[in-house]
Amino acid sequence: MPAAKRIVSVSSDPILLQTRNAVLRSAGYDVSDATGADDTKKLLDGSRFDVLVIGHTMPESVRRTLSEMGQRHATPVVLLCLGRGQSSDIAADVRVDSSEGPAALLKAVAGLLGPRRRAASGSR
Repeated sequence: MPAAKRIVSVSSDPILLQTRNAVLRSAGYDVSDATGADDTKKLLDGSRFDVLVIGHTMPESVRRTLSEMGQRHATPVVLLCLGRGQSSDIAADVRVDSSEGPAALLKAVAGLLGPRRRAASGSR
């Protein structure tokens, strides 16, 4: 059985973070959480992750920094937004409107980790 895909989930809101992580874990993902840029950097520097999920409650400047970290570590970024215009200038592989609920997040993550993505990137 292949190892569970690893996700870093970042939020400044502990309740949203706990809820998001529970949803991701229930879908079979191995989730590590962070509450800011320093925590995220330690995780990404210490191990390989398959996806970085950035919550919509993080300040814009931190969201930008986190996105850049994901790019430097070749980790696909899912950027959670409230509405289509939030953080439109921040790089992300996928943007998900948080108001669309957990199914939208799970669909985005699965899309990033799907067979075509793994084949394109080698051993993912």
